[in-house]
Amino acid sequence: MSKPLISPEQLLMFESQIEGNNPPRALVVCTELPVVEMDRTETVSVRCGGEHNLTDFHSCNSSFALNPKVQSKLLDIIFGWKKRERFRQVLLLSGGLCHGLDTVVKIKGSDWAIQQVTTGPLTDRPADVRCKMLGSVLEGQYEYTHSPLSHQRNYAEALIRAKYGESSSIHAQLVGQYFARVGCICGPIIGKVTHDSAIVLIEVDNEAPVTCMVADVLSGTVLRITKLLPARKPFAFVFDGLESDRYYVVRFEGFVNADDRMGSFTTGKDYSTNTPSDYSLNLVFMSGERGKVGGGGIKSLQTSTSEEKKDESSSALPSSVWGMLTDISRHPWCGVDSVIHLGGQVDMDTATNGAIALLARAEREDEGSHSQKQLLNEALDILREAYRTSWSLPGTREALSMGSHIMLRGALDFGNLLMGRKGGVNQPKISGRSKRTLRNLVKQVYREYQRQLWDPDGVADAPMLGCSESGDEDNGEWHFHQWGNVGVFCMDVKETKIWKGRSGGKDSDMPLISDKQWGSFSDAISVETLGTLVICCEVPFVSDSIGDARYKATDPAHSHLVEHWPYHGSELIRLLNGLFEWKGALPNREVLLLCGGISVGVDSMLKHTTLGRDIRQIITGPAAAECETDLWAERTGVLNDSIAFALNLILLNQVLEREDIRAGLKAAFNQLHSGDSKSFDNPGDFARAAVKVLTRYYYNAPAALKDVALPPNLYLLEVVATMWEEGTIGIEDKVGDEALPSGKKKTAEEKQAEWDAKKGGGKNWNVPLALLNAEGFVKFVHEAFKNALIVRMNLLLKTKSENLNM
Repeated sequence: MSKPLISPEQLLMFESQIEGNNPPRALVVCTELPVVEMDRTETVSVRCGGEHNLTDFHSCNSSFALNPKVQSKLLDIIFGWKKRERFRQVLLLSGGLCHGLDTVVKIKGSDWAIQQVTTGPLTDRPADVRCKMLGSVLEGQYEYTHSPLSHQRNYAEALIRAKYGESSSIHAQLVGQYFARVGCICGPIIGKVTHDSAIVLIEVDNEAPVTCMVADVLSGTVLRITKLLPARKPFAFVFDGLESDRYYVVRFEGFVNADDRMGSFTTGKDYSTNTPSDYSLNLVFMSGERGKVGGGGIKSLQTSTSEEKKDESSSALPSSVWGMLTDISRHPWCGVDSVIHLGGQVDMDTATNGAIALLARAEREDEGSHSQKQLLNEALDILREAYRTSWSLPGTREALSMGSHIMLRGALDFGNLLMGRKGGVNQPKISGRSKRTLRNLVKQVYREYQRQLWDPDGVADAPMLGCSESGDEDNGEWHFHQWGNVGVFCMDVKETKIWKGRSGGKDSDMPLISDKQWGSFSDAISVETLGTLVICCEVPFVSDSIGDARYKATDPAHSHLVEHWPYHGSELIRLLNGLFEWKGALPNREVLLLCGGISVGVDSMLKHTTLGRDIRQIITGPAAAECETDLWAERTGVLNDSIAFALNLILLNQVLEREDIRAGLKAAFNQLHSGDSKSFDNPGDFARAAVKVLTRYYYNAPAALKDVALPPNLYLLEVVATMWEEGTIGIEDKVGDEALPSGKKKTAEEKQAEWDAKKGGGKNWNVPLALLNAEGFVKFVHEAFKNALIVRMNLLLKTKSENLNM
């Protein structure tokens, strides 16, 4: 038989001490474990694993709930002593738990109550509260109410007054490691991550000390940074000295929902001193939200299919781009080095409309008065709330808490009010003064939430190479980042439109790029170690010819083209000429244009015929808003007498590999050889026969093909057939990946050399047109559709050149 928790002799001595000739006026009773925590049934379930597993272990038997006689006797003594004099006060003080409890214990059906304070750990790790907050013990004789302090190390403070002739008082409270009632309202968002550093952004609703911890999952090393965070303003934790190529888990201490606000990232490999020739970098580019859809949250939830909903255990939002990104990024060493957001991370329309109403009121207040400052702060908080809402949507919050994210500023980050676009009948009127204040506040919140992801406040002592400065007088937001020999330059095409100065010039007269930004761009591409250059922008670099863009912009439905590159032809040509020149200055250099701004994904090829160089452009569609099914622009065009473009060339390759497309082309081949025996003595004969069946096929083909391909014509087929017979196209698959005699795989340079040798060796590696089978014919048609865009480019350039020479 187990011994009682408190011996009868102790209880007798305790009672005699407090009931002596000179009894105390205030009483503090200290026990190792709380006198009242749970009833017997709950204790058996929580502490001992169930009734049938009840043991005499210390963790079970030391509970007062499992010693009801001792618990009843002790409470009877304490309440009996308190009842004898109204001025008497009692405090029960205990520990032994992994969390704090502030408890009120009262006799059922009466007003007699005493306070019990149970302190949690001082150095050990806090744990969840497992007991009920309301309950009763000893068959309902005593009732209790718990107020927990969880997830914090804590201690107790008590102020005791027991002056003779006056009522006694005891005021006790738990003091946590952090301030009470603090919650995270945005984040974490993982910013720029390098081989040895990372930036983590977080925002809390009350001023409080918050600890951010990053744990290396391989070594177990934990780095901690504790900072006093401001209320309702984002803060960036900066971790330096991290290990390269390591996976880190991000946790927090200091707010109540810390367990729901975790993150992770993987540092890159250290190529700071020597970048290998086979260096690779995996970047994800996402266009901003459009049409007030948000981060894929509500829209995606509404459009999820039943099959997708069944799989929601593995993905926050399976139908959204954000959900896919979350699924990829949640894995250690997932292979994605960073996500570049191409503008429009937050739709500021509603926020700016609400803020301008407060700014209009502030304008009528005395300059510098308390009421004016309060209105300005309220307007600022409305703008911040737009970020909190957008970045807390399902799918978005999870994705931003993993990996690495860098953002460039776009039109949606300003809102229609500042962009000068019509926002409907509810758009408020705005004075010049309020508009200037609003744009400065919008700039401020952009820098708080987005710029801090790569340029935290108070960290950089001097301007970074290729980046705009962050002073009050600086309004541009362009930036440059380098990983190994890969550089990414994020352009800002909204600076001159929003900050026109006092000139009040028309949007069409304002340049897209300021002189300062051109200077930074020049500095960035002058870095000698760069081998690949990625230029990012919120809007397409090339989606129309210069003439088409200026003509379309006269239509109110296309007035937004004034903000696009083709409308500003001289700046576009200046940029492209510089990039073509940079690409050709050294061997093996590459340039890629990455942009957003339209509701359809497009891939493009820009060709400089004089220099013989190509530059690829990819336009990403929106991450969550509805996409359009076609591009409202010509498939091909020219920018000047040397530069032409073709759109959707790479997407065409993907469409042509579809089984239904290939089956249709094989059927066309059978039609080509049906009836009388066909003889194709030369490319012209073959083209005249093929154009009939291919034209018929094209106009009955799936819409996916017609969306990206030009219809066949006789001239096109004759040109492609001639190139096929000469062996200048259709031989790429002859350059294989077979290993060399040494066992090593061929390098890219060796493959290119073999390709060049086969093209120039005087031997045709293609099957003659007259001997093509169905598979060969499908390959020929693939080449015809792909080269249709290039042939069209050359034709346009030739026509333009002839017109200039007339």
